Amino acid sequence: MEEHKNPWVQAFPAILGMVLLMLHSGQAREGALQGIKLSLEVVVPSLFPFFVLSRRLTGSGILRLRRGDRLCHALFGVGAAGMGALLMGFCGGYPLGVDAVCGLYQRGQLGKREAQRLLRFVNNTGPAFFFGMVGAVLFQDIRVCAALYFLHILSAILTGLLLKGKRSESNNLPMKSQAFSQESLPESIRQAFFSVCQLCGYVIFFSMVLGMLPKLGNAVFRAVLCAAVDLPNGIAAIARIGDPTLRFFLCAGAIGWGGFCVHMQAAGLWQRAGLEPRGYYWGKLCHAAVSCALAFPAAKLLLGSSLPVFPGFVPVLAVILKRTVAFFPALGYNTKNTWKRRPRHAFSQENGTRLCLLRPGGKNR
Repeated sequence: MEEHKNPWVQAFPAILGMVLLMLHSGQAREGALQGIKLSLEVVVPSLFPFFVLSRRLTGSGILRLRRGDRLCHALFGVGAAGMGALLMGFCGGYPLGVDAVCGLYQRGQLGKREAQRLLRFVNNTGPAFFFGMVGAVLFQDIRVCAALYFLHILSAILTGLLLKGKRSESNNLPMKSQAFSQESLPESIRQAFFSVCQLCGYVIFFSMVLGMLPKLGNAVFRAVLCAAVDLPNGIAAIARIGDPTLRFFLCAGAIGWGGFCVHMQAAGLWQRAGLEPRGYYWGKLCHAAVSCALAFPAAKLLLGSSLPVFPGFVPVLAVILKRTVAFFPALGYNTKNTWKRRPRHAFSQENGTRLCLLRPGGKNR
């Protein structure tokens, strides 16, 4: 039986937004103008060239992985095609990794469980954001941008290792050759311009929403709030903080999270592909936490801060502990309740006759 939703319930957020716009029209206008200024002065000139080059890189076929299936299953519980999607996310940025996973799932190269598992850690930003926007707004030092990019990649890999599930039947799908079409230069420019315009639209909208919010808390609270909603606005808010160590720490966590603006783009892609975001937001929160932990030793090394170093080793120790428990099942808690009954019979593939299997005690039935 289909459930008919009340149209007033669906229209209530839009009506509330219209009322807020009428009550706070001046703040909304200032926020929208700030978003347009941020888009024209920072987002477009810093991201558009990298978007064009990254689409040329991902479309050239250099990131296609057809081997190493067993290693990828052992590390992340997915096939080698999924690792190609992860590399595309690192090179192309948001939301190219999610788009690649959805394409692989629709072409039958990934099962549904594999695709949903990849969505937890495959949606990452690329060098365009780090060396374009972060370098232009936060840190002009190329070493700091490179360190943040390396921490982002490492934290995504550690998140994938921590959130690895059991090997599913979808891992047994036959591996097909990846059919990524190589784009021409005009097509790459067109797609990159469309992606930047879409990103600017989200930036302007969320800048308007943030402009209507009251000025709550100090600069750090405002930066955390802006970064949770929209990443470019969050970076602009983090730039107003004077302490470089705190800026480094907040930037690492904000890029690991990505912002609801990025999650809305990803949701549109996986909904069209018929996937469910099972564990997606938990994976992004884990990615942000791992990034913050790894930022402690990096900030001490690059900026000479007085922060402790030991939090950076916590994610690595967690991965080692999880792998040890997975390799030695006897170390797991209450593992006897998870044992499954072994099948007692099997059928021959040649003539369909019933075969007897050995019992665990070593005796035939």
